[in-house]
Amino acid sequence: MFLSPIFLGISGILGGILQSFKRFFIYSLSPILYNIGIIIGALFFVPIWGLHGLAWGVVLGAFFHMLIQFPAVINLGFRPRLVINFHNNCIKKIWKIMVPRVMAIGVTQINLLIITVIASTLASGSLTIFNFANNLQYFPIGIFGISFAVAAFPSFSETAFNKKDLVFNFSATIRNILFFIIPTTVLLIILRSQIIRIILGTGRFTWHDTILTMNTLGFFAISLFAQATIPLLTRVFYARHNSKTPFFIGLSATILNIILSLWLINKMGVVGLALSFSISSIFNFILLWLALRFQVGNMDEIKILISTIKFSIATIACGITAQGMKFIIWPFIDMSKFWGVFTQCSVSAISGILVYFIFCSLLRGRNAECKTL
Repeated sequence: MFLSPIFLGISGILGGILQSFKRFFIYSLSPILYNIGIIIGALFFVPIWGLHGLAWGVVLGAFFHMLIQFPAVINLGFRPRLVINFHNNCIKKIWKIMVPRVMAIGVTQINLLIITVIASTLASGSLTIFNFANNLQYFPIGIFGISFAVAAFPSFSETAFNKKDLVFNFSATIRNILFFIIPTTVLLIILRSQIIRIILGTGRFTWHDTILTMNTLGFFAISLFAQATIPLLTRVFYARHNSKTPFFIGLSATILNIILSLWLINKMGVVGLALSFSISSIFNFILLWLALRFQVGNMDEIKILISTIKFSIATIACGITAQGMKFIIWPFIDMSKFWGVFTQCSVSAISGILVYFIFCSLLRGRNAECKTL
């Protein structure tokens, strides 16, 4: 499996080229092909080579991940050739920026390891519940936070040292993220028990497990706005060739997370881990924003605040509608069956979303803050 980092490393460079030229479609296909390679290994290689077949499936997926991007990059004019020149100024600059970024990733992994160790000291199943809740709350972050941040990064790089254009791009992007993540947070909190039962409520996953996961997910959801916007904030720093500031801020947030985790687990158990994670994420968000404002100046906070207030008002209507629909539907369905829970969750979510869009349209006015770009 150590062959796969080689292919994924090359693929990362190719993906960086595609993103810089704003070619996101081919880049988005590479993870799909990576999973296809793993599936091929599981279905066809394992019967032949056993466990080694699964490992070769991972390697095949990594190769596909790289291969799909090559034609598009070649079409852009890239021609690979062997050049060894460590004195190149661009290479030196990349190394200078890369080292803090690598250290930041290392800190993130260490934080995950420590949290895993802490969770393993709790009651049996606590670590699994923490991971389940974390995976569920990361879904909207990946869709709205990461996707917008990746798409905006080339524009940030182009306008990194043009304050007016940078602030305009940043403001538009973060308002788009908040437009989606604020109602998602409320719906996730209101419908978290239904979502957990639909996705996880099979086999030995009991109602007690559902309650623990539900509470853990609820505390995770508190910081969804911060977790979804942190990738965007850090990319503004990266576009300005500053990877040190996000590293030091991330390190301080990690230390805070570990301290709070050790304190809260004695009072709240696994739920305390989610709460400490949310508090440290909000702390990370605040420090990143303040540091960015110190470096760049006004970040169009007034317009962002006005939009956030409008999104929040629409979200209140969305939440009331979703909660109301839960009670309206409940007498007509069998909540002990999968289809009943799914129906309640779907109808409530769709109703809430429709109301959210209606209220956004009413609150939009002439400035169209609620209109996504």
